[in-house]
Amino acid sequence: MKNIVIAGVALATLTACQTTVQQPAKVLYPVERCGYVEEPVYGVLDRPTSDGEVLGGAVIGGVIGNQLSDDPIGTVVGAIIGGTIVNGQRVQEGVVVGTNRVYRCQTVYE
Repeated sequence: MKNIVIAGVALATLTACQTTVQQPAKVLYPVERCGYVEEPVYGVLDRPTSDGEVLGGAVIGGVIGNQLSDDPIGTVVGAIIGGTIVNGQRVQEGVVVGTNRVYRCQTVYE
């Protein structure tokens, strides 16, 4: 039984070595490819804060108020202040407002 297992492992190893075929080296030459591509155009969106952001500010303010005061009133005051500060802010985000078609060239190797 041991001879059969050893012969099977040797056959599997021999088969694995025989199936590996290396490709000859290729010489790649630079070629310039040109064409039109769509390039994004960015703009700025100015918006008021969302309800979730106000809630997050209230939670963070409540945590800070709780750490600064042992009284539960400190937690409530901190939450009110945190929500009020965030509520008065505006958020600016970069967004894609369109695309431009641009002619570009790129060097590739073939």
